[in-house]
Amino acid sequence: GSITSDSSFDGYEVDTRRKSCVMARSPSEDSLLDGRIGPNRSDKWWNRMLYPILSVFSELTGLRDSRRQSGDSDTDSPVRPRKKVRRKYSKTGAEMPFNRWDPRNMTEQKFGQALATIPDSPLPSIMDSPSVDSSPTHLTPLGSPYTSTPVRSNSPNIFPRDRTWVSISEAEETEGDSTVEDRQSPLPPKDSMDQSSPSEVKKLSLMPKDENNLLVRQRSFTTGNKPTRSLSPNAVRLLDISANGITSLDGLTKSDTSILNSLVAVEKLDLSQNSLKDFPWRMCQALPKLQSLDLHGNSFVAFPAHVLACQHLDSLDLSHNKIADLTKKPSKTSFSLKEFNISHNSLTALPSWIGVCMPMLQSLNVEGNRMAMIDGEENFQLRRLKVMNISKNQLKELPVKFLMGCPKLETLVASCNELDTLPYDAAPKLPNLSTVKLAHNRLAEPEPTYIPRFLLLLDRLRSLDLSSNDIQGLPPPSHWNTHALRELMLGGNHIRKLVLGDSAKQWSTLERLIISHNKLQEVPRELGYLTSLTSLDFSHNKYINTLPDELGRLSKLWELPLDGLRLDLDPAIVKGRTKDVIGFLSQRLKQAVPHYRMKLMVVGFGGRGKSTLLRQLQKLKVDPKFNTATVGVLVKDWKIPVKKGRTRTISYTLSTWDFAGQEEFYSTHQCFLSSRSLYLVVYDLSRGPKEVERLRPWLLNIQARAPNCPVIVVGTHKDRIRREEADSVIMEMRQRVQTLCSTAG
Repeated sequence: GSITSDSSFDGYEVDTRRKSCVMARSPSEDSLLDGRIGPNRSDKWWNRMLYPILSVFSELTGLRDSRRQSGDSDTDSPVRPRKKVRRKYSKTGAEMPFNRWDPRNMTEQKFGQALATIPDSPLPSIMDSPSVDSSPTHLTPLGSPYTSTPVRSNSPNIFPRDRTWVSISEAEETEGDSTVEDRQSPLPPKDSMDQSSPSEVKKLSLMPKDENNLLVRQRSFTTGNKPTRSLSPNAVRLLDISANGITSLDGLTKSDTSILNSLVAVEKLDLSQNSLKDFPWRMCQALPKLQSLDLHGNSFVAFPAHVLACQHLDSLDLSHNKIADLTKKPSKTSFSLKEFNISHNSLTALPSWIGVCMPMLQSLNVEGNRMAMIDGEENFQLRRLKVMNISKNQLKELPVKFLMGCPKLETLVASCNELDTLPYDAAPKLPNLSTVKLAHNRLAEPEPTYIPRFLLLLDRLRSLDLSSNDIQGLPPPSHWNTHALRELMLGGNHIRKLVLGDSAKQWSTLERLIISHNKLQEVPRELGYLTSLTSLDFSHNKYINTLPDELGRLSKLWELPLDGLRLDLDPAIVKGRTKDVIGFLSQRLKQAVPHYRMKLMVVGFGGRGKSTLLRQLQKLKVDPKFNTATVGVLVKDWKIPVKKGRTRTISYTLSTWDFAGQEEFYSTHQCFLSSRSLYLVVYDLSRGPKEVERLRPWLLNIQARAPNCPVIVVGTHKDRIRREEADSVIMEMRQRVQTLCSTAG
């Protein structure tokens, strides 16, 4: 009987017909057909199903036992009981059986071990018998993938097929002959067919035959018998010879002309991670269609200027080399180069000839050099440049003409430099600038802008990174020209207060806000208006102890780190998911009722006019007899009506706390100081500069008990100062108070 199986094997349609024959099976553990699966065992359904499949697989891969001989039966030789081997497969699949084309496949290794046991004697002479099937193998393209159909004769004398080495080469198709004689050749390697079009015909070249017309199995390949692949001139388009330790290309340029002619269609050449010091001029001539050249990770000490002569070159990578000087202007000009990467070299200045020799450049990367200046910025003209990376250098300024020479700039990366200012005059000339990364510089500005005006004048700014710049604050959204800000990164600064105000809705498109590792004292409630936020990070601000309920409106928020905070929330909520925290704040916001009430705490030494100040603020009539000292704490409500619109009036209530200034009451004051209050610290102007120093214990006590509360320092008894000295005295006292409040301790 015969066993016929039609199967599809890894993209190639295979029709394999196998004649049944009685063979002696070796108990080798490498055999795929063990004693539990056989053609005569039909007691189990899996035996009847798996045996034809494994037979075909064993025939294709050549894994038949090398000691199996034709004409022997399983009953002629004793078979040892095979030990059951339990295979353990790892979770990563490191030992799982792969496709036979996979280089990690153990099948090929087993085949190599079995091949080493085959004797060197030639095949039996019966191979020359006319009864042996010697019909050709037709390789006809049937679309994609190819179909290989071995044509077999009907002769009953079919011997087991031995595996032979074959090499696949491309050849010119001859008229009327598209077949190659291969009596019993295996399937061609997959990688030899995936680069060809369906209309091409593959020819199989077998191993040489001896004088008896028998195939000779080779043990190893030498220069003479090594299977080769002859490439057509238009076959290779991508050539990757990276990480091979190549020191020179002179051997290739001086080789046979046919070798260089086979590279005429190469469009991408990867020579990275080698030890090259030069790129020969003849290589540029041999690569007329070159579009991408990767030379990073070599030993270049000079810029290979002749590569600019390649007419189609649009990407050049010379990063991670040893180039230190670019002052010499190349004699060639490239009108096709769009990407130039010369990062991580030893450049000390950015040459101005880049704009002359590379006029079509769109991306320039000079990261990780030693540049301290930009040479000839007045001649630096890159009218088509869109991306510029000058980070990790030693630049102290960006000249105005340098930025104005790049009118189409969209991305500017200048992180890790020594920049302390930006030319705001260049901002109107950069209408497309949308991404600016300036982390790790010195761009802090004084109040009220806090940051360079150059950034505030950009109309299309979408992403801004100002991390680690010693910034003290942030201007409100109303000071920014952009209305499309998406990312704002301010981590690692000294921001104490984030002021958004009523203009927070101008940043309604903001999606990411990072303000971690600062000195924030509270989270502004106006963040609830930024409903597009998906990532909000104000972690590691140790003074934040509460979250406003308005954050519950941020329904799109999925990232909210709370590390390094001392929140007054349940730890189970803080450690939960972001969705749970926002849900909790949302529920609390829904249950909240507007309550227009606040504390007004008036503190200071006795006899400074605290009670009189309160009466004047409330516009109460002054009683001449009202001159007695306050005892303890005097608490009263002060209602202030405020109109909202034409008909609506809201009544605000200030609970005034007038503390006694006598020394015997000092120990009780700390029990009443609370957060969410407004503090008035009162002192006497007429007592001179020493009076300011006496304010220190009051300010320190407020800082310890209510660190996030606003404090107003008020000077009284101005009428006791001479009119001609009043202005100078008030100015001096104001400066002393500001100095006192800004110093630590």
